[in-house]
Amino acid sequence: MKVDVDQPEETSKLKVLLVEDQAIVALMEMRELEEYGYSAVLATSGEEAWDHIRSDPSISVVLMDVDLGVGMDGTETAQKILKFREIPVLFLSSYTNREIVRRTEEVTSYGYIVKNSGITVIDASIKMALRLFRERQHVSSQRRVLERKNQETRILLEEVVAAKKEVLLSREVQQTLIDFSPMPVIGLDINGNVTIWNDAAENALGWTYEEVKGNLLPSTDPEIDKAYNEMLGQVLQGESVRNIRLVRRRKDGLPIDLRVSGSAIRSVSGEIIGALAILSDVRLKLIE
Repeated sequence: MKVDVDQPEETSKLKVLLVEDQAIVALMEMRELEEYGYSAVLATSGEEAWDHIRSDPSISVVLMDVDLGVGMDGTETAQKILKFREIPVLFLSSYTNREIVRRTEEVTSYGYIVKNSGITVIDASIKMALRLFRERQHVSSQRRVLERKNQETRILLEEVVAAKKEVLLSREVQQTLIDFSPMPVIGLDINGNVTIWNDAAENALGWTYEEVKGNLLPSTDPEIDKAYNEMLGQVLQGESVRNIRLVRRRKDGLPIDLRVSGSAIRSVSGEIIGALAILSDVRLKLIE
């Protein structure tokens, strides 16, 4: 059945690579894709599909048959493509047994379409895969931005600590760097009482600066406190620590998995007068 060619602009700009070794099936699927507004190109083998991907960056999505006859099969071809570039790959196959489907899921999670499901199902699956792909790209982009900002902040703070040997920064400049840091920054005096607690620390741990100012960090758990006190003791002895994993509990009782980097705060004369710690939430590194 021929469909209305007045399709959404979304599909009219998309190029689909159809990987199908059966000529009659391929011609039918190509025609249906084009009637739905897609620009379709055909590869009859895994090797040919690989050549298309390498030479044509305008391809937006891949419809991949599992059984491609001689040469690479569909899962092997998909793995090779995905190592080369990020692109949504949907498997289009007549196989329905669990083992075959499991193999494809190990390669990509964009979808598995049973042949003869019809162009309507294929069209909907392509659009869903593209939405998922774009959302993943957005999340990945946001994560890279956050990681870059965190890295910039870490470098900036490390440079400030190093520069203290030559130039004593004004108290206002130091406080501005700490206040606007997207990472939690905590300062302690020689007795372990809180002297610095920026907004990011409040957001991460739950206590306000007014609640912790001049006090020891709230006790959460004997084992957790033991690890924290050992690390603080190292820093107050003049040792720097970097990316130490430490679990604390927030004010609401929930655990938070942290990476802690810290060093001693010294007076102009070089005497240790406290400690400065930068925290990062391990969960931000596990987004996917």
